[in-house]
Amino acid sequence: MADNLYNRCKVDKCYASYSSEASSDIGSRDVKDDVETLAKLKNVDDSTQDMINVISSSSQKICLVVIDYSGLSTNYTNIFQFVSDNKSIKKIIVDCFPFTCDVIEYDRKQILQDIDVLLPFNCRQSPRQRSKE
Repeated sequence: MADNLYNRCKVDKCYASYSSEASSDIGSRDVKDDVETLAKLKNVDDSTQDMINVISSSSQKICLVVIDYSGLSTNYTNIFQFVSDNKSIKKIIVDCFPFTCDVIEYDRKQILQDIDVLLPFNCRQSPRQRSKE
């Protein structure tokens, strides 16, 4: 999956939430540092906590790219709060290409003006089948 982000979406860094549920609070993910698990993940730069640190301390414009809606969170109010708290986040791009051939873009202004645009994140009941590599 990380390869898809680098190759198809041209991301600079790839962060993974390796021990949290999609509905969990973004800020509380990967609080327990598991260096061994993280080291086993191919082409992953760091954990969610490291991503949060980069975002919260950045003065640059940031575009988050996630694979599928649950790649960020299935709790749309938590996403709203995360974007609201982090002014450097300017866009969220959801890459659903492996599942529906779609890529959906959310702009910061759009999110902050209408939380309901995030309703598609409140979506998943069961895991999607990943591609076999």
